[in-house]
Amino acid sequence: MQALGYSFSLVHYHALLLIEEQPGLHLQGIAEHCALDKANITRMAKELVAQHLVRREPDPNDRRCARLELTDEGRHQLAELKAVKESLNEQMYGHLSPEEQRLLSDLLNKALRRPTEG
Repeated sequence: MQALGYSFSLVHYHALLLIEEQPGLHLQGIAEHCALDKANITRMAKELVAQHLVRREPDPNDRRCARLELTDEGRHQLAELKAVKESLNEQMYGHLSPEEQRLLSDLLNKALRRPTEG
């Protein structure tokens, strides 16, 4: 993402997507999806808060936990990134049929999956 002029990583992008899909997601939920440890997920959350992309809200059921929500700026930047990603995907994979694109995606996801994930 830095190469595109954004000041955060692909992991930050995936975290923003998760928060958009599941508003109020706990840090632990993001850590599980992104395969990050507690220190790294806490650091990443602080960076996203400092960039005004997300806000931390205390969980009303457990004050020890923080829930993350996108800010208006976070929604705006995520929408821009999705458009950039869609454009890049079209440039790179537009010549493939929808079935070929699904197959490629499945194979890449399988290659990236850790062996213990099955």
